[in-house]
Parts: sequence; C-alpha cells; structure tokens
Amino acid sequence: MLVCALAAPAVATDVVPTVVPGNPTCADLGYSGSFYKFDSPVTVGASPDGAVSITAISGDNTYFDWSALPGVQVHAVIVNGGPQANEYVYYPTLVLLDTGLHAPVNPSGGYAALSHVDFCYNPPVTTPEFPTLALPMMMIIGILGAILVLKR
Repeated sequence: MLVCALAAPAVATDVVPTVVPGNPTCADLGYSGSFYKFDSPVTVGASPDGAVSITAISGDNTYFDWSALPGVQVHAVIVNGGPQANEYVYYPTLVLLDTGLHAPVNPSGGYAALSHVDFCYNPPVTTPEFPTLALPMMMIIGILGAILVLKR
C-alpha cells in the first residue's frame, strides 16, 4: 500500500510576540515586499490583493484572527494598540493563519484595543501558463523544416 502525505502549512497560535515601542510599520522593522495596513477601526476584511485577511475580531476589539491565501509568505504581523506594538514574526515558516493576536498590555493591565494592524508579506509567485499547444506545434514545424532541408 502506498501512502502519500503532503506537508500542511503551519498554524502559528504559539508565536510569542515581541513588544516594539511606538507605532512601527513593516518598513520601520526592516521588512520588504508587500505591506497592508488595516486602519482603525480594525474590521474583518481582506487586503486589496486578497492575499491576507482579518477573519474575526473579539467583541472588545482586543483579539483577532487572520488568514492568508496559499503561497503567501507572511513575514510578520504588527499589532498596534496604545503606545506600543506587538510584532508576530512568522518567517521563514509558511503560515497561512493564526488566532488570538493582540496588542501589548496597556497600563491598566489588559490588552490595549486594536489601533491598526500591519501585514508584512510576499504575495504568491504566479508562473505564466505556457500555451499547451505551442510546444507540439513548434516541434511539428521544426520536423517539417528539417525534412524540407534534407530533401534538397
């Protein structure tokens, strides 16, 4: 019996964030590629290219879940709230979703409400599809050309 297993992208609910002062952007933290900022009020929705989405937000606006399209490499998610931000780093692991992300703890001892969320990512690489008939047609033309040259 042949068994085939495919590696599934990780779910990173165990990523421990790093607290970063201020309201950094992806570029501020040295990330390149595509960036998308979900501004306040942070709501469920997708980036314009559809690569990353916020899929759920807690009723008190302190936690959220996200997902990404297959092939999207999310490098980091920066969660801003209060005077600081939490940086959740996923790279180099290919992670397509995470749950329970939050801003840092505020002076009252609870998580700060979501101010804005920045996604730092590379969209999937798309390979243009080679026309399926082009290669066989070129081979036929090449063979016919070779036959004509040999007959002379």
